[in-house]
Amino acid sequence: METAGSAYKGMGAGTVPAILIHAFIQTALSEEILFRGFPEKLAAKLGFWKGSAIQAAIFGAAHLLMGWGQVGVLAGAVIMIYPMAVALLLGHLNESLSDGSIIPSWIVHGALNTIAASVQAF
Repeated sequence: METAGSAYKGMGAGTVPAILIHAFIQTALSEEILFRGFPEKLAAKLGFWKGSAIQAAIFGAAHLLMGWGQVGVLAGAVIMIYPMAVALLLGHLNESLSDGSIIPSWIVHGALNTIAASVQAF
């Protein structure tokens, strides 16, 4: 299955600037705005945990759709559940520890994406 970091497979240290731009700007920032910024605010009327569960389910489903038809049921469950767990933690980080700002989750998300792409690059 192709991942966001697959483009850097085996390319080495020269790809670090591209990985950082891709991880922090193209992927993490846009996903934090789309999945945690707007939905967390809209779902706040439901209460933190319900709203956070909704944004996490949407985030997990979006990741599952990227691998749809390429993986089996067990791998698909992992592809959906892992991002959901991360989304719940990032939602908690934003709302409980940083007064609703997406900056902390953006940094954590970008760092996770950088690590994942760097593993493939090196």
